[in-house]
Amino acid sequence: MKASVKYVRVSPYKLRRVADVIRGRNVNEAIALMKHMNNAQAPILQKVVESALANAASNDLDGVLDLDTLIVGEVQINQGSTLKRIRYKAKGMFGRIRKMTSKIQVRLAETNAAG
Repeated sequence: MKASVKYVRVSPYKLRRVADVIRGRNVNEAIALMKHMNNAQAPILQKVVESALANAASNDLDGVLDLDTLIVGEVQINQGSTLKRIRYKAKGMFGRIRKMTSKIQVRLAETNAAG
């Protein structure tokens, strides 16, 4: 019941703002929130949550798992490798441009339906 993606060409600082909103929420509620969020990073995280939900449905061979009781248990946004580029400046100098990438891990957890 997890999904991950690496080398997403978005800064981890920007992704963590969306991750803080959906952490601990019901999966369906989190997906609906990200659909209507005015944030360019929300669709990236939405795809990862949907992938984790599809993985949970695919791995549930016994049919015991109720997909409506799943919550977004853990969302880890870590820094990936940095792409280093240069921009030429005056007097033969150059400035560094760092293009950040992120690694996203989403883990779903089960809640008690009775509780």
